[in-house]
Amino acid sequence: MKKKNYKVTIVVPVLNEEENILPFLRKFYDFKKKSKHLKDYEILFIDDGSTDNTLKKIKSLKLKNNKIKIIFFTKNFGVNFAFSAGVDHVKSDFMIFIDADSQYPIKVIDDFIKKWKLNNKIIFAKRIDYKEKMILRFMGFIFIKVFNKISKTKLDFNTSYTCLLDISIVHILKNLREKSKYYPALIRWLGYEISYVNCKMNKRSIGKSKIGMIQKLKEASSAITNFTTSPLKILTLVGIGISTIAMFSGLYILFGALTKGISVPGYPSIFLSILFMGGLQLISIGIVSEYIAKIYDEGKKRPEYLINEKIGF
Repeated sequence: MKKKNYKVTIVVPVLNEEENILPFLRKFYDFKKKSKHLKDYEILFIDDGSTDNTLKKIKSLKLKNNKIKIIFFTKNFGVNFAFSAGVDHVKSDFMIFIDADSQYPIKVIDDFIKKWKLNNKIIFAKRIDYKEKMILRFMGFIFIKVFNKISKTKLDFNTSYTCLLDISIVHILKNLREKSKYYPALIRWLGYEISYVNCKMNKRSIGKSKIGMIQKLKEASSAITNFTTSPLKILTLVGIGISTIAMFSGLYILFGALTKGISVPGYPSIFLSILFMGGLQLISIGIVSEYIAKIYDEGKKRPEYLINEKIGF
């Protein structure tokens, strides 16, 4: 069993969420009064470069609660780096990462803590009745299917970034200094046992999600190239296959022309072959470029994120 006096850091990433901050905190305070498991806590807002009044709103609310801390990025770096900032600044017994849009009900915090008390170090929230645009849900399904097929690290359906991490796991993640990260897979790559809590999702209270199709495609591409070199191996096999087919096709045409007088195929077949091979080569170069770009980014050794302001530390 875990110790009785424990502290949790609730890490909340925000991007242009000025309308959601107050409703989120009200729900949290109501939950805190009823909770039997939430003891000492702090709320760490990671402002991922908001351009509205989100930061101003949080600052005003902090005046009423000194348990609120704020990290304000210089620009929008993305949810992975907001997660990194949380990992880098947590000093509590464990951290809980949850969005401010109230899609994940606040009571999931109690479910997390109950599991943590049973010596579970990594706990993810498994989404139930999650309403999402059909195209985004389909893309997510295909991504996880492909990722699990070509990578040794396996992802789960209906989970995202929302999770609890014990401080021992936080310390390990803090020492993994690669710049390009995809935490849902990186956490699983560690090899520790994963636990889950079921979480019935709510509708987003106010506003729209800031993560659209383009961001999800970028995230999917980054995740795949972070955790597997299978695309490069697949290209090699495709190249070998096409070369083999081309060689035998050439021999067949040559043999037919010499022995049976079969005419050699004309311009249409040549034109289509050139288009096919040209497209394949461009795709191949694009995939190789993704890996080279990662090496380039890592080699520059720039910081993962830049902090414009820290409040409450």
